[in-house]
Amino acid sequence: IPQLLTRAEVARILAAAEGLERRVMLATCYGCGLRVSELVALRLRDIDGERCLLHVERGKGGKDRKSVLSAGVLALLRDYWRRRRPRDWAFPSYRQARPRSLSFAQRAYTDAMRAQAENRLERQLQQFTYPKVLIIDEIGYLPLNRQEASLFFRLVARHYEKASMILTSNKGFVDWGEVFSDQVIATAILDWLLHHATTLNIKGESFRLKEKRKAGLITQPIEKSEQKGED
Repeated sequence: IPQLLTRAEVARILAAAEGLERRVMLATCYGCGLRVSELVALRLRDIDGERCLLHVERGKGGKDRKSVLSAGVLALLRDYWRRRRPRDWAFPSYRQARPRSLSFAQRAYTDAMRAQAENRLERQLQQFTYPKVLIIDEIGYLPLNRQEASLFFRLVARHYEKASMILTSNKGFVDWGEVFSDQVIATAILDWLLHHATTLNIKGESFRLKEKRKAGLITQPIEKSEQKGED
């Protein structure tokens, strides 16, 4: 596993792991300092519960080594054995004839990381619901991909009839399908936003453009398409 994580981050990943087997695999990998290839190659005979040691055969450089087995990981392994009853491989495949594949172990890690990230994202979305007024400026300045559009929809849905939002954009509503890369999502967002909303169409130059013109930084007229704004 390529990145170094704190103890708290490892705990959150283990909590996010789906199922007993994946959680025990990740705990063993982190707790004993194993490579993924060493993890899937473990056999029951390699686990020395009496001395709290793990025997790793043909590890780095093709050498055998011993790894300390913590009481917490040993308790997880024993509980896993009581429930699953593996016969030879510590983490066998479905028919127990061979060990789990490298891709299975790697997927256990990436799935747990993704689940943890989604939970963190959920907490961040929740934080945006606390302000009584949420101001979002320049919608459409940069287009959003489908995932970003979906997140924006979730944010709007959380605020609906619970708190106020002020949004500004130089894009007309007819262009929001292009802004959110999906006409259906854009329509759903507008449906939530425009209910109970007041729309202001500001024509003419913005305050910033007026200041730049006064300072002599702009001498050419601005096209109409650049003068429109909607809140």
